[in-house]
Amino acid sequence: MAKLGFLQRHGIVRSAIREDILNFFLPWIVALCAGLMLCASDLVRQHGSMYVLSRQSIVGIALFVIGYTILLVAHITLWRFYSSTLVIKEDHRLITHGVYRFTRHPIYLGTIMATIGLSVY
Repeated sequence: MAKLGFLQRHGIVRSAIREDILNFFLPWIVALCAGLMLCASDLVRQHGSMYVLSRQSIVGIALFVIGYTILLVAHITLWRFYSSTLVIKEDHRLITHGVYRFTRHPIYLGTIMATIGLSVY
């Protein structure tokens, strides 16, 4: 009963189950941090007296930065309608401006681009 009152006070009509967030998010963040730590030593190679980035590293970093930027812009565009789980609010509406004008799922696009960029790097 208390949960139903909370959902109604915040204008949430339907909400997905949130108990599984740690089961999916925690392993993902641990794997991402481990990958970044392993790759950090190869970011810059010293070539004589200069520090040089390989072409592969530059392309990978560019994909990662562009993908992460798309992801953040999509979050900002949604602003108060964003939720990490499925939530339908009373005044819910379809967002068709900003980055959502060009792609249907920019958060997925940004995540995929960032993941590929990190792998290429």
